[in-house]
Amino acid sequence: MAKLHNLNGHTVSKARPDIRDLRVELMSLCSREGSGADPHRLRELLDDYIDYLDTALSEQGGRSIDVSQIQEMLLEVSQIIRSGRAGVSTDDYRNIISHLTGIYAKGLAEEMKCPFIITSVDYADVIEAISHEYPAFDYREVMGQLLYYMSQLFRNRKGSWMMVYEHLLSLPESIDALALSNRKAFTEIQEWTEQGVDSLFQICRDYKEMVGQTEHDLAGLERRIAVHKDEMKAQQHRAVIAFDSLRKKRVLKAMLSQKARLIEALRSKQMILELVEDDIREFEEKLVELRRAYFIRLV
Repeated sequence: MAKLHNLNGHTVSKARPDIRDLRVELMSLCSREGSGADPHRLRELLDDYIDYLDTALSEQGGRSIDVSQIQEMLLEVSQIIRSGRAGVSTDDYRNIISHLTGIYAKGLAEEMKCPFIITSVDYADVIEAISHEYPAFDYREVMGQLLYYMSQLFRNRKGSWMMVYEHLLSLPESIDALALSNRKAFTEIQEWTEQGVDSLFQICRDYKEMVGQTEHDLAGLERRIAVHKDEMKAQQHRAVIAFDSLRKKRVLKAMLSQKARLIEALRSKQMILELVEDDIREFEEKLVELRRAYFIRLV
């Protein structure tokens, strides 16, 4: 048996449905052929969906979560709402948002890379879809959560933070996301995104790879130099042809020159990597500042 928080705000107990059957029925009812389906049944299915998401995310400590399934289900909910065939009322939207807000409030104290953070992009998608149907709702708490999850995604070096940001920008003008946050901080975030901050992660990965490869090449060259020097020392104790000794000296000189070039290239790549990482940290601080300013305004 499972306790359900239905769209009318009541708690009832019933057998937990098979989520696969729910998904098939819901998508069937919301297909073109199902445009005349019973709105009451659609609302029941949405209620079961959200209850399942609540259970799945709340019980994460006891079992492995199928994060991709949760993402797909949230996507399906947003698609259904955007289709206009869900037949839900203003009160239904209010209860859906309140229930989702309660679910994702549980993830605010979770460790990084938790399912709440990973699926927050899809949560933001649902909120955006509802906001266009029900802009009169008080979205302040939702905004605070999404700002938190956006900064956590960036902290985890996930490019999907940008999708949360875009969902926030896509809220109806009547909600005015800028007015709900710190306008100066939000504007700075916009400036950074316009300048390509989303490419910093890839640049950072590329330079880390180049630094690693250069370090590998330098270590290999240093080993060859050490072996070459040992061979030259050994020649000092036996008669050798003069030109062979000169050849080895020229080879050593060439390897030492190559080593100097590799060291310079390594320093250059490391310097660029440090600058990119500094930019990432600075932008991360701006996201934290935006979130902090937002909550201060709420108080």
